[in-house]
Amino acid sequence: MVLVIAQAINLYIERNDIKEYKATIVIDGLKKTEAKRVAKSLRLLGIKIRKVRGEKDESNALLRLSDALAGLIREADEGSDQYKRLVNKFQKEKVINELLA
Repeated sequence: MVLVIAQAINLYIERNDIKEYKATIVIDGLKKTEAKRVAKSLRLLGIKIRKVRGEKDESNALLRLSDALAGLIREADEGSDQYKRLVNKFQKEKVINELLA
């Protein structure tokens, strides 16, 4: 998980030519002790962290949206034609810009 987060942040800052940043990372269901370990690991990978925190998706609309999109993409990746069509439509309409394998 830490490597995927680091890759996503590095890709974003590279593509948008960002020089200075501080990332706030929100992870569904992450405990405080785990948040400290994740923050330390990300810092070791060179990611500039403001805060890493856990939240329950019931209390955060962005987490609910992220969970739904991840589920959609997982279903498409596992071969569901219905979900593949939906992901393709989202890509054409620029709802989803890029999926990394």
